[in-house]
Amino acid sequence: GADVVLFAICGLPLRGAVNEARKALKKWPKMPSMQRASLMAADAKKLFSRPGPFLVDSLEMLVEMLHPEAQSYGHYGLNWCALGAGGAPIASENAPRPPARSASS
Repeated sequence: GADVVLFAICGLPLRGAVNEARKALKKWPKMPSMQRASLMAADAKKLFSRPGPFLVDSLEMLVEMLHPEAQSYGHYGLNWCALGAGGAPIASENAPRPPARSASS
């Protein structure tokens, strides 16, 4: 199954992505990938729909999401957030992180 499920819906800011994630999670509550994966939402309007001006910010955000042990760039809560099982945003200090990958992965 997936390690991470990212809700980054074209044209929607972070709040919109969180709202759409909540709707989706209500429809897919028993999907194994949704139960085991780290669920995240991102501001696709700013960071994925306009790749030019925010390309570096987009890459920094993906590093924070996928490799939190690497470095924090301060995007959590502003441009992305982790989601609980029901789709509610999680405070950064309590956010689940994807499992660390070994060097052989």
